[in-house]
Amino acid sequence: MYINGWIPDEGESLLQLAQLNEGSFIQNALRPVPYTNSDGSPVVDLYLAQDLFREAFAGDVDPQTAQVMAVAQRPFTEAAFAAPSGPIAWKSVHSWYLLGTEDKAIPPATQRFMAERAGATIEEIPASHASMVSQPGPTTELILTAIRTVGKQASGASG
Repeated sequence: MYINGWIPDEGESLLQLAQLNEGSFIQNALRPVPYTNSDGSPVVDLYLAQDLFREAFAGDVDPQTAQVMAVAQRPFTEAAFAAPSGPIAWKSVHSWYLLGTEDKAIPPATQRFMAERAGATIEEIPASHASMVSQPGPTTELILTAIRTVGKQASGASG
């Protein structure tokens, strides 16, 4: 199940996918925060600037909730963003994809490319990247559809 998410191929980085199509506000909103690991090695965490968070990530979330999300956000490491993906499951396991057509984090064209390449069942909704917050109903329904489909396949295979 992917909800406005990244679906890299093996060896592909999120940075490569982020550069596929225009339309992301994330690069303007990213704020690097360097720090030193306990072993002395340098690391950079990436945060979204709080004043740009709603525009880049949660445009259809009410302002108060988006502000709480901005303050409580967990960092994303710069190294993880640039690292090539390891082994993937989507080539052997069916996937479902919720595509937010108003997403300013991962452009809808990039989402569509990844979901189609993965052979995912795609459901589109007019939502931001935070569609699971702004539109919990369609998000839940797609998850339940996937569960019902997998359940039917499993019971058909055993009986």
